[in-house]
Amino acid sequence: DLPRIFDPFFTTKGNADGTGLGLSICRELMSKLGGDIEVASALGRGTKFSLTLSSATDVLETEVPASQPEMGASACKLRILIVDAEFPVARSLMRMLDGSDTVVVTDGGEAIELLTADPSFDLVFCDLMMPVVSGVDVYESVKANTPELASRFVFTTGGAFTERAKRFLASVANPCLEKPFNSKELKRLIATSTVNR
Repeated sequence: DLPRIFDPFFTTKGNADGTGLGLSICRELMSKLGGDIEVASALGRGTKFSLTLSSATDVLETEVPASQPEMGASACKLRILIVDAEFPVARSLMRMLDGSDTVVVTDGGEAIELLTADPSFDLVFCDLMMPVVSGVDVYESVKANTPELASRFVFTTGGAFTERAKRFLASVANPCLEKPFNSKELKRLIATSTVNR
């Protein structure tokens, strides 16, 4: 399986246990950050992943200047739902939204239940590719039951898509953020989304 482990949707797990996107997304993220990920494995001895990153000098140019607040005042007043199967990713986004009223769920089915019971969220950041109940499923269920929430969705993705997800993104006007994104991109998107509501 070694030559295929970075292929999108390749998995040795059952459908309920994973989508086969983890290593594909890792490679995509490393590439976007100017790095690389390599693997070496020997049967019975173990597996070694090597990650190489470029120097941090380029990162300094993209940081928000110290004179600007990390998030605009309007973002601090927003009620935001983050739906992402990977809790560390959700936690990272939550930290970027520091000061806002943020709720995190890691399961699409749980997100549907929450949004049905409580449609008061100003924005919903929803991972497009999740196991079992995808971001597309969450959006379509919410649109059918609580249509006013549909325009508040912002999709996040690691860059790997099913054909269904590609068709879906082409059919909706909602914004889509590619991981990894920085606080400047997030701030701009929140300002645009809240102005257009």
